[in-house]
Amino acid sequence: EIWAGFRVGRRAGVESVQEGADGISARIRAFPRAWSRLERSWHFTGEAVRIRDRVLESGRSGARSTARLHFHPDVPLRGKGGAWEAGGLRVAFEGAGAVRNVEYLYAPEFNVRIPARCLEIDFDSQLVTVLGP
Repeated sequence: EIWAGFRVGRRAGVESVQEGADGISARIRAFPRAWSRLERSWHFTGEAVRIRDRVLESGRSGARSTARLHFHPDVPLRGKGGAWEAGGLRVAFEGAGAVRNVEYLYAPEFNVRIPARCLEIDFDSQLVTVLGP
């Protein structure tokens, strides 16, 4: 709920958080309650991180979800064989539909905006993002 300048109403609420030896997961209920329930989990293995996003309930029948991964302006981003390279990091997606490399405005401080890159990833019910060397 956002209206007018700098006014924010109710927000998503955390339903549960689970921690383990090699990861963490959390479930949220978006606002309003009819919108959706989401789960994100992080699993750490060696030098890689697997981030799984799942839509548990959606208030919009048949609608796709979009994840966004923003990069700092100093980090070069390029497609590489079905995956992406960001600096020295490999970024790959499982369960992705379209993946778009779009520009956004990074704001490091008030009234300063710098063009940077963002990956927008469409997915249906589950997306796994793998970050590693």
